[in-house]
Amino acid sequence: MEPNDTNVTVSLPININNQFSTIKHLVIDHPCALNELFSIISYTPQITRLSFIHKGYSTFKTDMISPIMLSNLTHLSIYGDHLQFDKVQMFITKIDAKLKVLSVKSLAKDINYLNADCWKELIMKNFPQLEKFHLIFSIFLESTRKTPLYINKLNTFNSLFWIDRQWLLQAEISLDIIIYSIHPYKWYEYQSQDQMIHPSNKFLKSMRVLFTIIPYYDDMKPLKQIISHISTVADIYHLEINEEIFTDTLMEILVLLPELDSLQISSLLYSNPIYMNNKDINVLSLLSSQNQITKVYLKKITKMEEIDFLIELCPRMTYLKVEFLHHINIQLFVRVILTKINMKFNHQLRLLCSCVKVADNDIIEKLNRMINAENLLTDYTIKRIVDDIYLQWK
Repeated sequence: MEPNDTNVTVSLPININNQFSTIKHLVIDHPCALNELFSIISYTPQITRLSFIHKGYSTFKTDMISPIMLSNLTHLSIYGDHLQFDKVQMFITKIDAKLKVLSVKSLAKDINYLNADCWKELIMKNFPQLEKFHLIFSIFLESTRKTPLYINKLNTFNSLFWIDRQWLLQAEISLDIIIYSIHPYKWYEYQSQDQMIHPSNKFLKSMRVLFTIIPYYDDMKPLKQIISHISTVADIYHLEINEEIFTDTLMEILVLLPELDSLQISSLLYSNPIYMNNKDINVLSLLSSQNQITKVYLKKITKMEEIDFLIELCPRMTYLKVEFLHHINIQLFVRVILTKINMKFNHQLRLLCSCVKVADNDIIEKLNRMINAENLLTDYTIKRIVDDIYLQWK
């Protein structure tokens, strides 16, 4: 049997003669219809892990299938290009198992995958003991056909059911594709234990959007369509951009995300204010007065002007982390930021973090001497955790 042969048909009948296999891990790496799958697993009651690829456009005759007891099954993984949500529902209701891990991946144009209440009911009724839930569901934005929109209640993935289990929604944008996923919560970058970084309500504002490829648009209409689609599902609080981005492009994106709380950027391509047109200046002014960003993480900085821009852009920023200082001395980095902050009496920045690969106590002492000698701060603490230096003040 060739694994790439999508026309394979399994003619195995349902097991009625108690002819059982001792197979415990079953991986079916070719497309398989659900009725065919039930015929196979009727012979494998001892399986603990099951992974299969659903055969696209195949029918599932539920009236011909009796529920199957799989008391040892703890891990289930389902993949299908054209796997509709209702087939996942029907399959799950036909197996009696004590699942601990459930993974579902589909490219089907079925917006019901984003119905948090349906997932909640399905899991509570069939697998209340479930520990891990992974969902990947892709939407392709097409100009020729209307993209399906989510029309149910907003932010249903923020209910206590999802928060208690720390299964949280994320959207990844790559050109004209939106990849929605449910995954276990992980505050992916910020390591400080300070309450301003880890607030008690952190799970209530957990929706994160990732840009893996920044598309170039002559106008913002396609990007607005993408953001609009995601915004029908949940408010967006965290933005991660995994490649370098021009400051003017960043501003155009931020205009579309008024609820944003944290911003992570790979690196900035700085647009010099001298060459900013009136439109860009007005956008910066508008964003500065209205955005709610409190946490900023910049992976790489090459010019201090990039920090100036972020301070201007995010006056409510309480936490700033910079991963890599490219040819920038840590003392200069701290001096410029504190000088800038001291000139802006109403700026909220109170915690600064930077990674220094050769961080040691001598660097901490030099920073202390500089801060005190230049009267940059009075009430502050500075500490090193591995290669990260944290400077916090009141």
